[in-house]
Amino acid sequence: SDTFFMLLASFVHEFGHISASLLCGAKTEEILIGFGGADIKKAGITSYKEDILIFSGGIFANVLSFLLFPKTPFGTYSLAYAVLNAVPAETLDGGRVIYSLLYPHFERRAEIFCRILSFISLFVLWQISVYILFKTGENFSLFLFCLCLFASVADEEHSQ
Repeated sequence: SDTFFMLLASFVHEFGHISASLLCGAKTEEILIGFGGADIKKAGITSYKEDILIFSGGIFANVLSFLLFPKTPFGTYSLAYAVLNAVPAETLDGGRVIYSLLYPHFERRAEIFCRILSFISLFVLWQISVYILFKTGENFSLFLFCLCLFASVADEEHSQ
């Protein structure tokens, strides 16, 4: 069923992060599974270059899965996970990669830029979700996902 393939694509995504982490020599302290996905806590400190590799690992694993199984539900969900996680929003892998690329050179300005880019990206994604919702009349999941992302970005702003 679709749920199985969606969960499998999610597992592959997180496995990509763990594999990249191990390649960088970083240890995984814990894996927290929540509503919007999983959060992998690293033990110790990694460099910004290592962070870029680790954050990209899940996207790479999903793209590889899509290339290996392109015309299957698993391949489709893998591609969807890769594209969605590449969105440059702070709470997604794409936003974390951009932050890790910019912060060593621009520090506070990088934080401000990433915050603005996050809200713009999430607003565009939300607009797409509203369009899909009105077009199909039933697909509410992307809309809810966008609301959760907005809430997590806003929550990060308040916790800083």
